[in-house]
Amino acid sequence: MSDIEKLPLLLENLELMKEDSKDALKLFDGIIAYISNAENTDSIDSIQYAKEVAAFLGCRIVEVETKAAEALAELCKTEAPRISLSNDQVIAPLVRLLSSPLPETRNQACRAIANICFDNNDARNCVFSCNGLVDIVEVLRMSAFPDSDTRLRTNAVGCLLNVIMSQDQLYAKVLEMGVMDILCDLLTYGISTKQEEETAVHIFVILGLLTDTGSSVSISEKLCAVTVKILSESANGELSELCVELLHSQAENEDVRLHLAKAGLCELLIELLEKHGRLADDDETRNLLKMACDLIVTILNGDASMELAYNNGKGRVFEGLYQWLSSPDDDLQVTAVLAMANFARTDKHCIQMVNLGVSKQLLASLTQNNTSDAKIRLQHALLGALRNLVIPAENKVIVLQQGLFQAIYPMFNIPTFPVVFKLLGTLRMLRLHLN
Repeated sequence: MSDIEKLPLLLENLELMKEDSKDALKLFDGIIAYISNAENTDSIDSIQYAKEVAAFLGCRIVEVETKAAEALAELCKTEAPRISLSNDQVIAPLVRLLSSPLPETRNQACRAIANICFDNNDARNCVFSCNGLVDIVEVLRMSAFPDSDTRLRTNAVGCLLNVIMSQDQLYAKVLEMGVMDILCDLLTYGISTKQEEETAVHIFVILGLLTDTGSSVSISEKLCAVTVKILSESANGELSELCVELLHSQAENEDVRLHLAKAGLCELLIELLEKHGRLADDDETRNLLKMACDLIVTILNGDASMELAYNNGKGRVFEGLYQWLSSPDDDLQVTAVLAMANFARTDKHCIQMVNLGVSKQLLASLTQNNTSDAKIRLQHALLGALRNLVIPAENKVIVLQQGLFQAIYPMFNIPTFPVVFKLLGTLRMLRLHLN
């Protein structure tokens, strides 16, 4: 008789098992070892196994219930048994185990619920009907304590993710429960291990879900700083992309821009793009590079964040972007030009920038890209930056002497509307001076 066939006999002698559960625990250990072995996957009737194991969830012997939850977690790594377990008779006892004082019991309950709920709305609805979301968040909160088991952190985060995935109607409630602050606290433990890295990936997926609700949800200054730190430490492509995506989606908020500028995000992105930009030779990586570039420009759209980055023309961000004006990478060059246009928002900055040679660099690029064959995006950016620089009266004379008219004259024949619009704006600034 196999171990799984012995389980019903144990249930028939439940009172004896309550007095001495050693045999039951030993039996479950054997079952867990068997189903965890990949070589046995094809020989297991996972639905029948799940049925026999799930029957022990109501035995009220916490050690046995913990082993049953662990066995279900292993079985539900595959799709087959999940539907058969998507009922209150299974989910309710698992939710109850989340409130156990035993860390291992909470841990295995999280694993079982997470795996049953993977891509399974029926199971998710059972969790919600049992008010399980509250218990999951409470386990998540407890897992953020310094003395908590790192496995519990990983499994609690994974459980929350699998339960709320595609449940848009619940995100407002999840936010009200303070989940973003809890996730931020979890991220402060860093990503020094593979397990912590995996946890961070799941956390940023959750944060992406909660902030992509169309509402005015914005991330805190602490979460901005923690995310920038994670990005600086990450060697995981997926994790880095999730960090950039979250920050990019939040950077339209003026407060978030300033938080990110203070956290040194622009400096970090410049460093990372200079280090890895040449490796962006496929569409996916190039799109990530473009997103990072766009994030830099968006941060500089804010007045306070721009001033912080400019730092009187001596900031690392300004100096790094100035170097990009002559970059052979089109995306980096356009980013630098757009950034210069953002820096040139005060007369003081404009005068300093012309004295630092920014206008000469822009004119050199424009001279090489002033025909209909050149890239419109770069032309548009160059004309916009030059227009801003020549707003102060004293700059008009200097930039004209540097060859502005000669650089833009060939562009009169370019029929592209965005370029014509910027060209007219630049000429208007010059005409005001000439008049």
